[in-house]
Amino acid sequence: MGEDYESRFHRYFSRLEERMSRPFDGFSHKPGVVWAVVFTYNRQALLRQAVHSLRAVEPHIKIVVVDNGSSDGTQEALVQMYNEGAVDKILLNKHEDVPQWQKAYNMHQVFRLLAMEECESLVWMDDDVQVRRPFIRAAAAIIEQLGSQGVVLVSMLTDEEQNYYHPTEKEQTVDGVQVRVKNTFNGAFVFFPVQLLRELGLPPIREGNDELASEDWYYSRMLQTKGLKVAAVDFADHLGADASMRKKIFL
Repeated sequence: MGEDYESRFHRYFSRLEERMSRPFDGFSHKPGVVWAVVFTYNRQALLRQAVHSLRAVEPHIKIVVVDNGSSDGTQEALVQMYNEGAVDKILLNKHEDVPQWQKAYNMHQVFRLLAMEECESLVWMDDDVQVRRPFIRAAAAIIEQLGSQGVVLVSMLTDEEQNYYHPTEKEQTVDGVQVRVKNTFNGAFVFFPVQLLRELGLPPIREGNDELASEDWYYSRMLQTKGLKVAAVDFADHLGADASMRKKIFL
């Protein structure tokens, strides 16, 4: 039987996106080193809570925060957090310089900033996430044990909204952790080996990209095309899910 329309669409569209994306050439590999990239805009209180919860459960993680031109004192707070050692690096944008496809743009900025660093795994995290428990060892074990099933990335959220928009393909247990295997994901809080970026590259950024040109849409399509999977676990709460950073900036 011939390939269906949806499969052809994902295959050809992914080829186009691969040509537009930029190869990832950063980071020297060092086992055990994890960088967390946190994105924020005008949510100082939530950001403080997010960074505090992340640092509390994973005290050795390295944290870089990207601010997209906040006007509520967030940038000043970040300088204070940096001076106190709560975060390791900060990147402060002017709001007018940030395009609509902000997180994809931010990713290019961050990985230029971190190009000379050592790293084994990466975390993306929005400013409205509260981490409830340690996750690095569990996420790495899930990827290792479910790798034969194509799992290459772990989302730390399995709330009602996540499960509605990103349906579960199957459920299983890994080292006592309930895992939902999915084909797509939301990028609010994810963990993955840096090698995945070497394989998929950074998301495309160019004039004319629309609101769907976000990093999670891009990588979800790439994973689907390559037959790869996402594992989702219930390790965090998405406190601001009803007021996303994209809506806050552009609507």
